[in-house]
Amino acid sequence: MQRNNKFFEKYFKAFSYTVVLCGLFSLLIAGGVECWIAVIFIAAILVAWFLEDTNWQLSERFGVIIILLALPFFYIDWKYQLNSLNSGENMMFGNLACLILLLGANNCLHDSEFNGIHNILWVRHLAGSSLG
Repeated sequence: MQRNNKFFEKYFKAFSYTVVLCGLFSLLIAGGVECWIAVIFIAAILVAWFLEDTNWQLSERFGVIIILLALPFFYIDWKYQLNSLNSGENMMFGNLACLILLLGANNCLHDSEFNGIHNILWVRHLAGSSLG
């Protein structure tokens, strides 16, 4: 029984990370993010995969601090259009997509029992951003 439970956990973990990567690729194909941002997100997903169930995962408090420190940078980037790759409405779309990827990577790196379910829920936001 223990062996079947461990197999299911591995399968669910692999499936949830695959779903998140599919959301990333939909953003990439739709033009919501640049290739270098996708590479950084894939690296964060790989780190999260290898750090899962270890003591090296981020605490939820540290994850909240990262998000709170990042929000002003996204606002400043949007307000003053510092990102020269996009302009106009694409600028807002690109900033929103990058913010969602940051939130998703932060979520993957958390120490959480329901990490897989959270990862699947983030795909809804990724897909919504790619269709918006």
